[in-house]
Amino acid sequence: MESSCLYDPGSKISSISLVIVTILVLVDGFQGDNCFHRKRVFIAADNRTLQTSTFREEQVKSTVRCVSYCHADNNCRSVNYCKTEQLCQMNNLTRMQYPADFITHYGSVYFDDDVDTSLFSVPQFRGCDEVLQTGHNVSGIYTIFPAGFNDGLQVYCDMETDGGGWIVIQRRQDGSVDFYRNWAGYQVGFGSLSGEFWLGNDNLRSLTETEGKWQLRIDLEDWENNTAWAEYDDFQIHGDNYTLRVNPYNIYSTAGDSLTYHNGMMFSTKDKDNDIYMYGICARQHEGAWWYNQCYNSNLNGRYGQGQFADHIVWRSWKSNFYSLKSCSMKIKPL
Repeated sequence: MESSCLYDPGSKISSISLVIVTILVLVDGFQGDNCFHRKRVFIAADNRTLQTSTFREEQVKSTVRCVSYCHADNNCRSVNYCKTEQLCQMNNLTRMQYPADFITHYGSVYFDDDVDTSLFSVPQFRGCDEVLQTGHNVSGIYTIFPAGFNDGLQVYCDMETDGGGWIVIQRRQDGSVDFYRNWAGYQVGFGSLSGEFWLGNDNLRSLTETEGKWQLRIDLEDWENNTAWAEYDDFQIHGDNYTLRVNPYNIYSTAGDSLTYHNGMMFSTKDKDNDIYMYGICARQHEGAWWYNQCYNSNLNGRYGQGQFADHIVWRSWKSNFYSLKSCSMKIKPL
């Protein structure tokens, strides 16, 4: 689940690449009866907040108003402004006094009057490919901000495979997560980004419907540690039933094409039958969830286990319909 102002404790800050925007807020002040006129320049650090120092909160509609409140209070040294909640937090300390409490907090803006504050802004990357381009080349969990995800989306970025910059949307590796789930489970996603998971059909649809063409890569491994892969240069999920559109298959792939058979199919789960099989429900017969036709050439969300089982993790064109794979992952990136 994503909060309205998203805290990312794992973010690494680079003073070289993280300067995004500097907001100068000029406010006038008066002190006592001396009608003196002064200007304070407040510098912004995007997606940052100073925690544990707030002494007052106000609901305001703009950063300018928030900073004005701070200027009018003699105890205020800095402010946090949460955009989505329109919440102004006034602090009696600054980031320089308590650097350990100055954290990444997506959706917030921090202000104080130090000229170096803007150097600590944290960028909002649209995808793993942009994260990679700024020098973050270690695979792991990142928060990205594609179109339609104002509060951000936590994803696992694969920074090594085939040039890196991939958003991993599915991973199977040890059977620790049950993939025989209902429609609602696949809709929102489940599992752990650092282990086995499904990113969620709502997320897949939002990503691929709004950001142009997406490339899909599928990586497979058998129980003898042999590997193979398949790539498709146009992947999209659309509509209320999460219909699959995928083409064309990359002929240089090593796993063969076991997904084109499912092109145009709606997603099916054990409690929502969208396949075109006349003699049963594919999701129930093969204990999975997929874009079943009648029924499949691939079944990457099937049961986990070693052996010759048609209801397990299958990629027919590589290991036949009766070989259960040891691991698989699905990942996407924009073309």
